[in-house]
Amino acid sequence: RDGKAITELLEPLGNACFYRIEGWWTYEFCHKKKVRQYHQEGEAITSEYNLGEYSAAATAALHDAHGHFTEAPGGHTGSNERFHTHVFSSGGTPCDLTDLERQTEVRFVCAPGGGVNAITSIKEPATCKYTFTFGTPLLCNHRSFKVQEKPVSHILCKAFLLEEGGG
Repeated sequence: RDGKAITELLEPLGNACFYRIEGWWTYEFCHKKKVRQYHQEGEAITSEYNLGEYSAAATAALHDAHGHFTEAPGGHTGSNERFHTHVFSSGGTPCDLTDLERQTEVRFVCAPGGGVNAITSIKEPATCKYTFTFGTPLLCNHRSFKVQEKPVSHILCKAFLLEEGGG
């Protein structure tokens, strides 16, 4: 039930593609399609790696094993960040070091405060295995992604005056 609601919330992403430039590379994430890394000079792409194609079966298996959202350290409030994951595990360019296809996990997180849909970070936690974090305001109203505000404790301060000659 939760998964269906999350999937429906992400539907407005349609077949859109999103880009992030980091140094020499441009990264492209196309929702429920593919992830790639490339270098472009002028109009020509001079180097390109497919980082995986969307796998509905691998995504469903992950959700069956771990649920439709996961928590990990690193939220913008210093608390755990909740995310929903899509797996891009087939069709990746073979890795020179492992001879395995490159794979990517895309983690969807709430982008609060009127944020926009965007790739917010790209990591390579293991050789040729990538993790993209994708911030979207589409998830922020779902109960599983609401930011838990920590209660604020107020401190009342009083001035302490030393008496003259009292040491």
